[in-house]
Amino acid sequence: MKQIYRLAAGVLLATFACVTLAAGTLTGGEKYEIPGWFKESFLEFSDDAEEAAEADKHALVFIHSPE
Repeated sequence: MKQIYRLAAGVLLATFACVTLAAGTLTGGEKYEIPGWFKESFLEFSDDAEEAAEADKHALVFIHSPE
């Protein structure tokens, strides 16, 4: 049970840290290339999860902000 409280506290602290940053500040980012096998989605996560399950695969939500 203590682990849940620690996790919740960590999430709250991370959220607070992000909210208190000045607008337009980017921290912790690294350059990367999106692999060609990533599927572009219409953000219908339930449909994407269902499609992955039918293919006996997992779904991953990767969020990025282009420069």
